[in-house]
Amino acid sequence: MIRIYERSLCQSYASAYRQGIEIATTGTEEEALSIVEALTDDSYQCFALLEDGTVLDLRGRFPGCVELGCEEERDGN
Repeated sequence: MIRIYERSLCQSYASAYRQGIEIATTGTEEEALSIVEALTDDSYQCFALLEDGTVLDLRGRFPGCVELGCEEERDGN
């Protein structure tokens, strides 16, 4: 099961995951990316958390971001 979460632009993936604002679930990466794309706008972003802990969003894949905190994940956002 792939879970979709929302986060503010200044919030890390790990923080958003801990906050637990889960907005959808799906079974495939393609569907997850479609949901993320449809729900992301200028004020907040959505991301998918794959079963192996990889974060998937419109910018790419980020393995281990939720577990490690991924402080370097923010490149100006």
